[in-house]
Amino acid sequence: NNNNNSNDSVCNKNNESNFDTNTSHDSSTCINTKALFYGTDVFFVFFRLYSILYERLYEIKKSIQVQQEKLSSYERFLESLKKLLNRSITLEQYENDCRKFIGPDYSYKAFTLNFLIQQLIKQIPILYGNS
Repeated sequence: NNNNNSNDSVCNKNNESNFDTNTSHDSSTCINTKALFYGTDVFFVFFRLYSILYERLYEIKKSIQVQQEKLSSYERFLESLKKLLNRSITLEQYENDCRKFIGPDYSYKAFTLNFLIQQLIKQIPILYGNS
């Protein structure tokens, strides 16, 4: 059944995105977001961790835009996160960078991103072994 109603697609009848981005889509770019996927608990854990990572990064980016900051603050935050993952900076330095680039209101969401990413990376070999 290829029925495309507003509950099943990324775009609704008003051509507004369900993901609350500030862009609109025409009806030709709407895609069906419902899909049935069979997998083990390992797949669920991987996709849930990936979803949490995406949600946190999106909220951080959105909070920087709301604060009328330049996008470069988000890019500097991502660079700091990369340095933490590469062990070029300490966790304390990373947290200070988060406060500086994101602000005190949303930086707490960024403090544990390194642990979330590490858990996500640990799931990849497990997924490969279960496929």
